[in-house]
Formats: sequence, C-alpha cells, structure tokens
Amino acid sequence: MSISSTCGWRTALGVFALVCAAGCGPAQDTDRALRTALGAEPLPAPPASEVPLQEVLAMVQEQPAPDGEGTVVDWIERRTRSTRGQPLFPRWSVQRRAASRFEVKYTYTWVSLDNQIEGRGFIWHVDAALNKVQGPKPIAQSELPRARSVAEQQQRRAEDPEYSLR
Repeated sequence: MSISSTCGWRTALGVFALVCAAGCGPAQDTDRALRTALGAEPLPAPPASEVPLQEVLAMVQEQPAPDGEGTVVDWIERRTRSTRGQPLFPRWSVQRRAASRFEVKYTYTWVSLDNQIEGRGFIWHVDAALNKVQGPKPIAQSELPRARSVAEQQQRRAEDPEYSLR
C-alpha cells in the first residue's frame, strides 16, 4: 500500500465523518466545514443586502403626491411656492435607521416678507425591503437644526476649549 493511497483514504474518511457530524444543517455551513477540513480557502461571507441611498431617495421623490397631483417633488414645489415668502437652502438627506429602513428628510429655510426666518421640512419613513414609503409628515421645530447665537457660541467656547475645533 502506498503513502498516497493511505492519505487519500484518511482524507476521505475524515470528510465522511465531518459530513455525518454536520447532519442536515444548511448547505453553506457544511461547505464551509468541508473546505476547512480539506485545508482549502474558506468561503467569503455572504454579501449583506445593501440598498444605495440614492435609490431610497428616488423612491420617495417618485412617489405620488399626497394631494394626488404629480410626484412628491411636484408637491414640494407647490407647497413652497408662495408670494408670502421664499424658501432657501433646500436639502434632501437620507439616514439608515435599520438594515432596510431609512428616514428621508427634506428641509429648507423659510424667509417671510417681514424677514422672519424659520426652519421647515418634511420627513418620510421608508422600508426598502418592502418598497413601502410612509409620510410625508411635517418636521417639528425641535427636530430641525438651529443656528446658535453669538452669545451661546461664546459661552460654549469658554466651557469647552475644543468647541471651535469641531
């Protein structure tokens, strides 16, 4: 009996024992264990399902408008077009909240005719796995970022020397 046939026989016996020990588990787990036993390179981890943020944003923007006329983008243009003021600095943002759940915000600064400045916006909740969009709902003033006054900035700098470095 040659050495090569002995090693082949032992390897085959080891693989058989490994397959029997693995039982009826998922095929991929068995494949991983088998490849490890044979000294082969391990299989790469399966890719995570990644939804591009641009697709989530497009999903919201292309939704039918809440009033039934056109898309969400058309609806926002109608809502912000006014002779009583002007919308400035419009911004869309998308944040992942879970594996396939996202929060889409549209924010802008509203300047009225008497120069009063107010932050406004809308929010949508998206489940990309189900292609489901909920909203829009107006964003509360407390949820919008606000500018800090000069006095507030100076107070913060006095308390935290690294504040202006951020």
